[in-house]
Amino acid sequence: MSTEALPHGRRALLRRHLLPWVAAGSGGWAVAWLISAMTHFGFPLNFLPFIPYTLLTLAGANDPSSSWPVFATVGLGGGALGGVLIGLGQARFLGYRTSTLPRWVASSCLQSGIAMAAVWGSGTPFFPYEQGLKVMIPAIAGAAVGATAQWLILLRRPAPLGEWVLIAAVSWALGLSVLVLLPIDFPIPNFGPRELLAGAVYGATSLALLASRTSTAPPPNDA
Repeated sequence: MSTEALPHGRRALLRRHLLPWVAAGSGGWAVAWLISAMTHFGFPLNFLPFIPYTLLTLAGANDPSSSWPVFATVGLGGGALGGVLIGLGQARFLGYRTSTLPRWVASSCLQSGIAMAAVWGSGTPFFPYEQGLKVMIPAIAGAAVGATAQWLILLRRPAPLGEWVLIAAVSWALGLSVLVLLPIDFPIPNFGPRELLAGAVYGATSLALLASRTSTAPPPNDA
């Protein structure tokens, strides 16, 4: 397994890939937070929380629905589903084709799921938005752990480990800051245009950071 540089031509990359990359980030974050929020409010869109809920109930725990394992799996499932969109949108820029696409999308689900699990689990029993900037530390830590796990399972890596972790941590921090600082809500509680905007900020930041290190021709697609 090797680390490969991305295609050259920084400005060309940004012009060509900015819209689909940002759209993937925006849509992926919207899905991740919508699924998580709706699951939190009782809609069975993510089955993962039922596992710790059932185990804690059988163990005689008081109010298992407010426990951190349940909250963490709420974020894990939503983040993983959002990671599908993010991974599919990023794959074209990174040059992944049919043979390597499933691994990249799966790794994107892993990174997004771990980061979301850290955000949702850290503030138990409060909704993540109610924590303000306090969620930044677990979010950055979760993004770093998720990015490391993602990097380790990839056959063709888009950047060295340290750079990849830094890109994920900075992108998640800036995206999440939009969620906790902008008071924008639509009818669904705590979900609306700021999730889309936060995902766009995440996508634009990660693309800009990746493009900033671009200097050589793209690697072959059969890695």
